[in-house]
Amino acid sequence: MPPPKKNPTIELFEAVEEQAAEKVVRALNHGGDPNGVDEEERRFGITPVHVACQGAKTDILRLLVTYGGKVDTYTEYRRTPLSYAIQKNNRNMVKLLHDGCKVDINQTFIKGEECTPLILAAKLGHVEICKLLLKWGADLDAKDMHGKTAADYAKENKFDRLLAMLEEVAEKLKGQE
Repeated sequence: MPPPKKNPTIELFEAVEEQAAEKVVRALNHGGDPNGVDEEERRFGITPVHVACQGAKTDILRLLVTYGGKVDTYTEYRRTPLSYAIQKNNRNMVKLLHDGCKVDINQTFIKGEECTPLILAAKLGHVEICKLLLKWGADLDAKDMHGKTAADYAKENKFDRLLAMLEEVAEKLKGQE
């Protein structure tokens, strides 16, 4: 008796975790759902798209989106694909999510924090991602559920270069009013 076939969506998760494009295509062609969740592993609403955004290869995300993968979904903890790309400081993935997938750069995410992408990037000290988000129109004055802005976190975490950049942008914005 042959072993039971593995669920194609589980195969897709594994291929995405391995960052193996050929395996991803195979799993997608055999019915793997880019928006599916792995209830067996209790992944809390994480889809293959969320997993792809934690990796380094943008081509994996492109494949999933081509097969209908959604980039605006939330996990049970209100994490989005963009939040994972920012957490990993993956500038290319953030660019793809913005340029190719048109994600909302002022969305709020992360249960218990309700922060914007700019606030998350500032908390982590990711200067280049903050620059991109600001260039695309991120709200510099947005506050998280604790009432803090990106600049507040840059100051609190002693990210001096980031704080200087945020203050410079704030001054330019004031001059445009």
